Amino acid sequence: MPWLAIKARAIGSKHVAGGIPCQDNVAYETLLKDEVVIGAVSDGAGSAPHSHVGSDIAVRVALEYLKSQQWNCREALTKDQAKKLFQNLLRIVLLKLDSQAKSSGFPLHDLACTLLVFAASPQWLVAMQLGDGLIVVRMRSSNNYKLLFLPDKGEYINETSFVTSLDALDRVKICSEAISPLFICAATDGIENISLFKQDDWQPSSKFFRPLETHLYSIKSYLQKQQELDDFLNSDRLNDATDDDKALLLCSYENALNHNFTPAHIELEQQVAETSQVQHEHSDFFPRYSQKASRESQVKIQRKKGNNKPLAAAPVKLFLLTCLLLLVGFITAHKLLDYRANRKQQAQDDLWLQPFQNSTTSQRSITSGLDICNIKNLSTGQYSQIDGGRPVICAGTIEAGGSVEYFLTTRQKQNLTIDLQGTGIKVTLKEGEEILSSSTVINKSQQNINNSVIISLFPNKQYILKLTSLDQNSKQNYRISNFSAL
Repeated sequence: MPWLAIKARAIGSKHVAGGIPCQDNVAYETLLKDEVVIGAVSDGAGSAPHSHVGSDIAVRVALEYLKSQQWNCREALTKDQAKKLFQNLLRIVLLKLDSQAKSSGFPLHDLACTLLVFAASPQWLVAMQLGDGLIVVRMRSSNNYKLLFLPDKGEYINETSFVTSLDALDRVKICSEAISPLFICAATDGIENISLFKQDDWQPSSKFFRPLETHLYSIKSYLQKQQELDDFLNSDRLNDATDDDKALLLCSYENALNHNFTPAHIELEQQVAETSQVQHEHSDFFPRYSQKASRESQVKIQRKKGNNKPLAAAPVKLFLLTCLLLLVGFITAHKLLDYRANRKQQAQDDLWLQPFQNSTTSQRSITSGLDICNIKNLSTGQYSQIDGGRPVICAGTIEAGGSVEYFLTTRQKQNLTIDLQGTGIKVTLKEGEEILSSSTVINKSQQNINNSVIISLFPNKQYILKLTSLDQNSKQNYRISNFSAL
């Protein structure tokens, strides 16, 4: 029997109140006579006004790309093959988002979204994750659930990585494993708080995922399973626990009950088969609340019998809860103050540079800390003051006959100074495929020269800066400085 999958998404109560559309999207397909399942979920950034469009494009383009691949049900991809597969996928998704942004007349970051993608057969699993969210699996040899990737959380609250981030290719997490997955759950971060134990290294809660797996194995019709999953995501109990949008994809290999497993696994499957024949209320999907109701009923019984111990413990629990809330409030306030201070410093010079990832030219060393995009990530955290106080952004050496490229964008109009030292250097600035400026500095006497080139950058545009050595025998030095904010 083949893979069975159901999906659902629901708008969060916070977005309902604000009149904001659901920003989460999910899609899946089965291939090769349902022996391979592919899936994708995406969470639009809350700060991006058109992220619901971005997440929809991301999941559709991701699935189209995975459908075009030649899959083998029995052979898993190597790690290098998986890396190439998902990096190409991200580039294609980004191109589609960029095309949508240009045709609609708004900035690319307005389509910011996370992306989680996987493909699986009964013999292997490949997956990638960019941003927060979760992919949880259960293998044939285990009764426990495994989280494939830790959620990508930034330094501050509600921070994560997006497909449109400059360092997306560096931040994406990829895995390829020759395992036998029987159950896969991919979801956006709307259910993180109720499905993962953050205090225990983000361990998945079997009390959350096992009823979902049981639901897939049940004898109910496909439409009934789909409707009950929709009802679960829209239930008041779930919305009381999280006000965020939610997207959920559940996959199970239906042939699971016909395999020879370990005794513990057989016991679990028998339990699943027995449970599937009982009609459950939607609260069974959310066992923490049903357990809470059970505990409350036990307290009532104890009160009737004259046992007041639960009542005596209530003030202590209330005191501990109050202390915990105060601690959380203090930590949150401290983080917000740090965030505002960093934003204030960033506003002094809001420019990003990073080595151009798709360049066919060789990459050269630059000042420590500039491997990622934000210029504040210098080793000291502050600008170096040289040449009349101009802050140096980066400096480096171009090998003989080599070149180096940078990807640049700015939020305000800027002039950059490129100080050159060598016998021959060419400076080219492009926007897309259009060459905006090209300067060549050559010293025919073959003596080192010192010269400077000034380029202008405008906000909300993306540039490629290329520095090329024209000397096949000697190295060239360069330094990029923030000349002034116009």
